[in-house]
Amino acid sequence: MDTGQWIVLSLSGILLLWFVGGALYNRRRGEEVYWRILRSLPRKPDEVRWNGFLRSAARLSWKKPVGSLRNLEVFFALLPRENLPLWLFRRIQRKTDSLYLRADFAAPPRQEVEVGRREDRQFSAALSMNLQSPYETLPSEGAFLFARRGEKDAAALDALRSFVHQEEKMLLRLSIRKKRPHLSLQRKLGGESREGFKEFFERLQSLQ
Repeated sequence: MDTGQWIVLSLSGILLLWFVGGALYNRRRGEEVYWRILRSLPRKPDEVRWNGFLRSAARLSWKKPVGSLRNLEVFFALLPRENLPLWLFRRIQRKTDSLYLRADFAAPPRQEVEVGRREDRQFSAALSMNLQSPYETLPSEGAFLFARRGEKDAAALDALRSFVHQEEKMLLRLSIRKKRPHLSLQRKLGGESREGFKEFFERLQSLQ
């Protein structure tokens, strides 16, 4: 074989080994995240859907209330570590393993609030979606920008600011709206223990 063929074979071997290693890592990490979420909540989910055989993403749903939260839905997705080019591209974009959460409160909130990181370009886009009912920009706090609209609720806003402060390193986006789902957020997935997830879900109860 000539040099070109050796290079192609070598690259193919590297990609194959990377695929196997990345797939095994993601499968193990996905199952760890799943069990940590499960053990941090008082009830088992009513429905669980895994995305593909790699188990790098899953959706957990609760039909019955979990504390003060109704219709709780948690979705987590890991970076595609089995695909080296795509993984590198996502890392260049500063993407991370993420957890998405949606839930309803017992009653619709009186005010709507949007929270986003300063570098989040989608934050401004979310505020301009409905110009007939514009958001009021609030004083920023640390790495986050705040905006609100609707009836003022100082106590709820203080509780939200406290939650954001406690989740400062992990939180990416958060929305509280009158329409369902009342609460939606995105946060990073790090190396949280079961206790870490439990504290996170307990903090969510204060947003009611």
